[in-house]
Amino acid sequence: MLAAAPRAASVSPFPAERVPAERAVPVPQPIDVATRRPEAMNSPHPSVAFPRDARVRASAEYARVFADCRRIHGDAFRLHVHVHEAGAPARLGIAVSRRVSKRAVERNRIKRCVRESFRHVRARLPAADYVLVARPEAAGRDGATLRADLERLWTRAAALKAPGAGGTMPRAAAAVPAAPTSDS
Repeated sequence: MLAAAPRAASVSPFPAERVPAERAVPVPQPIDVATRRPEAMNSPHPSVAFPRDARVRASAEYARVFADCRRIHGDAFRLHVHVHEAGAPARLGIAVSRRVSKRAVERNRIKRCVRESFRHVRARLPAADYVLVARPEAAGRDGATLRADLERLWTRAAALKAPGAGGTMPRAAAAVPAAPTSDS
């Protein structure tokens, strides 16, 4: 019978002063106290950020936009614009239903494209709530075609007149004359 050889003490192949990168403990990033997010995630350009106040979120806000809005139609989208007070920022709401695509991946791609486009044009849009409704044609289009269609919609939305901005007739002359009364 052969006797078992004594076990050698386990020796690490790495010197004690050097730790491989995959085993190193990551250094935590400083946290921005206001947003509770790592500072690296904060955008260096606040004009192209998409903060919470730039979104239409509540169903009541969507209902208000759909009830009292102006519509602009594009090839793949329909834009609903509800103009509000001048001091408020432009806000975006997105509606991409299953009728557009049954695949969630496709619907999310469309929403990402819309958000990215809005972030870049938000500063030059008038103060309004914008709800963009995707049409089924949006699902078959590539990103460049969607961005071109969105750019046309944003340009048309920026050119909209303020509500109450007159037409060709003065306000007093446009009023309907009162019905004659009988003096009998």
